[in-house]
Amino acid sequence: MHAASNLANDYFDDLNGSDRDNPVISPFSGGSRVIQDGLLTGRQMGVAALLCLGGGCTIGLVLALMRGWPVLLIGFLGVMAGYLYSAPPVWLASKGLGEATTGFCFGPLIVLGTHYVIAQSLSWLPLIASLPVGFLITGVLYLNEFPDEAADTKSGKQNLMVRLGKRRSKNAFGYIMLLTYLSLAIGILCGILPLWVSLCLITAPLGWRTWLMLRHSESDRLDRVCAANIINHIITGLLLAISIWIG
Repeated sequence: MHAASNLANDYFDDLNGSDRDNPVISPFSGGSRVIQDGLLTGRQMGVAALLCLGGGCTIGLVLALMRGWPVLLIGFLGVMAGYLYSAPPVWLASKGLGEATTGFCFGPLIVLGTHYVIAQSLSWLPLIASLPVGFLITGVLYLNEFPDEAADTKSGKQNLMVRLGKRRSKNAFGYIMLLTYLSLAIGILCGILPLWVSLCLITAPLGWRTWLMLRHSESDRLDRVCAANIINHIITGLLLAISIWIG
């Protein structure tokens, strides 16, 4: 489903011009360039997205038969979010809702869905544990939007970064980092997350440094900042999973 969403995003971003007309190309922004470099046509990219979507839905139906109808609801929400993120006329990414949608899907939706399939139940632990993961991936997407600002504005892709403007967007990234570690601290203090999760707080200085790097950067290319942000996301997520397992 993740692959289907990414392929669909490349397909629609080529149609609306946000990737095609983007002058700033980096490993973290500007799309995959598969269509723009002629490796696949737009039609082939669309077919690949549909094939991945079909594969994901087939697996989801099998899981629903094995584990119950709630899997269908979770899967339906994921499918709709992945499609509507890029597809007109809804195009959530152009309405400043793409970041929150991505955070919800990669945080609560995936974690609660996985927990339900395995444990056949829902509880506060997976929900609270999913929040920092959701905030971190929101930060990854949000930061990757900075180099694309000019192309997104031209194509009408009014994402949150474009709507806020560069100065306010830099401050907003700091709030995303704050929410990440605040959600961890609240989960620990409320006794929902085990004390071992305190290990995750050791990455807070990396989150702070990433924000400072962003604030002081004047370049359209933010490769070092984006890389540090992704590293923070991976390390914090791994520490969270390990500490919950130990606790």
